[in-house]
Amino acid sequence: MFEAENKFYEENSETFRKKYLGKRVVIVKDRILGAYDTDSEAIDETSKTIFPILELFGNFSF
Repeated sequence: MFEAENKFYEENSETFRKKYLGKRVVIVKDRILGAYDTDSEAIDETSKTIFPILELFGNFSF
């Protein structure tokens, strides 16, 4: 689980550390969905994007 996300992070960790220092970054596969100041903000904002998609297309494996 999360192999693609971990690989993407590892391949880009230097850039991410410089660009997103102190942020909570949400990664799905090889994409950054957003960078947020708090855990709760990351969860709230991401759920606005992810959950409607899952409802439309059904629960599927990322």
